Amino acid sequence: DNVLELARIENNKIILEESLTKADESLDSCIIMFQESLKEKDQMLTVSQKISYPYVYVDGSRVSEILLNILSNAIKYTGKGGKIHCSLRQKPYGKEGWCLLEISVRDNGIGISEEFQKHIFESFSRERTSTASGIEGTGLGMGIVKKLVDLMQGTIEVKSKAGEGSEFTVDIPCRIGKKEDMEANASERRISEK
Repeated sequence: DNVLELARIENNKIILEESLTKADESLDSCIIMFQESLKEKDQMLTVSQKISYPYVYVDGSRVSEILLNILSNAIKYTGKGGKIHCSLRQKPYGKEGWCLLEISVRDNGIGISEEFQKHIFESFSRERTSTASGIEGTGLGMGIVKKLVDLMQGTIEVKSKAGEGSEFTVDIPCRIGKKEDMEANASERRISEK
């Protein structure tokens, strides 16, 4: 799936479908998806949110894809009993009617060496092979994340220290929406379904 997704992105076959979305929807659904994995590894996930605008125009499925990849890595590379923190907040953006949606995932896992941080967003790049680390993966997830973030005119950065954990921060510019628009869209859908 990741290889196909990467090919679609690189061949400009992905069109962002921005729609009015609840700002915290992607994070909430991703957390639900990972409950079992967290329980299996006895990991503690904490979440903080600071949302000023509950509704934004964004491609929610792409935001979910970004979050799924980052959160999945945090769980994968954090040991049993480890801690992961997810934060979602909105920051000012220098454009009227817009804000920056900041997603941050921090863990106390194995971390990433300074040298590998320069290559983490390259396709097929892994710091350790699955034979050496015992952790399966293709090395495509973060490459896809970077390409999706770029498509959304956003930024991604990583802070990490080997043996101490990692923090990934994504900023995505979003147009601010209103609850009334959401309700209007819902009633339009109901009318067209009749």
